[in-house]
Amino acid sequence: MLDRRLDFDPGTRFAYSNFGFVVLGRIIERVAGRPYDEFVRQEILSPMGIESMRLGRTILALRAAGEVRYYDYPGAPLVNSLMPGVGGQVSEPYSGILPFESIDSAGAWIASSIDLVRIFVMLDGQRLPPVLSPASIQQIVTPAFGALGTSPAGNPASYGLGLGVELTGADAEWWHDGGTWGTQAVAARLRDGWVWSASFNSAPKDTIYTSSGAPNFVATLQSIFTVDALESVSWPDVDLFARYPGMRIPPRPRR
Repeated sequence: MLDRRLDFDPGTRFAYSNFGFVVLGRIIERVAGRPYDEFVRQEILSPMGIESMRLGRTILALRAAGEVRYYDYPGAPLVNSLMPGVGGQVSEPYSGILPFESIDSAGAWIASSIDLVRIFVMLDGQRLPPVLSPASIQQIVTPAFGALGTSPAGNPASYGLGLGVELTGADAEWWHDGGTWGTQAVAARLRDGWVWSASFNSAPKDTIYTSSGAPNFVATLQSIFTVDALESVSWPDVDLFARYPGMRIPPRPRR
């Protein structure tokens, strides 16, 4: 990337970049003086009671205790492994085409939907301990450049600092989705304080292989998890987070 010229002056336009988040992880390490994942676990996740999130590994044999197995779309061909020490053909989620060891801060975290909801509830300031200042959270959910297009649901939208933002007035909705071979996830905060998340250990073929697939898939989920639909459900009047205090994953057995 050091050999590539910038497409525009920083701060003048917006373009989503996974590489930019990889660089951000290195900045966090430099400023914090410790490994990126250690800083995030200690300073961000632990205060929220999230103990299970950790960085994933690419090779199937190295998956964490309690981690799901990821599946390619039905009928997908095997591909040659690009990972050191792994020969032959493997399923694309474990091939190393997108090695998680290289994209830690851009999408390598293992998390449950409950973990993601905890993070969004914290950002919304509803109940969980705030690990970011109100001013920082306001920056995250404020559109950086005005309207930049439409959200997966078809509404005017922009991008804040790490979150998509629907321009719906004072009670804005914000979200983030993403995926790769073998996984797809989305989390969203709707108006009136509703938060929802969904995660999958597979992904439709078009989600990864064409640019038009992912928005359609996420839009389908957003059409299901609407405020009206959520308000039509009779929810328990107890704190369900208390049943899943951190969702701690047991340690890997020693060999």
